[in-house]
Amino acid sequence: MELKNLTKGKIHHLLGLLETNEREGWYFGNKEQYWNRHRELEAELQLLLSGVSNRTSQKPTRYKCLLCGRDKFTRKTPHNCVGGYRKHKIEWQPIYD
Repeated sequence: MELKNLTKGKIHHLLGLLETNEREGWYFGNKEQYWNRHRELEAELQLLLSGVSNRTSQKPTRYKCLLCGRDKFTRKTPHNCVGGYRKHKIEWQPIYD
């Protein structure tokens, strides 16, 4: 299962559902297998949440313009891009080093 693209809100939502299942005693299928999966998923989500928290609190060191592909910008600035000099409608991707 690929969980890398989950947002912080989605991770908290899933953890809340796991907590409710545990509190209410809900399970599906083989009880032992279900609770083993439950514990593994909870541990993976907690680990992922710690990575998401660190990533969002850290300030990006550079920005990449998704229109021209240049990644040397220290801040979001107007520049010569695809089709000439651009000030607006520039798509940026933060880069964390």
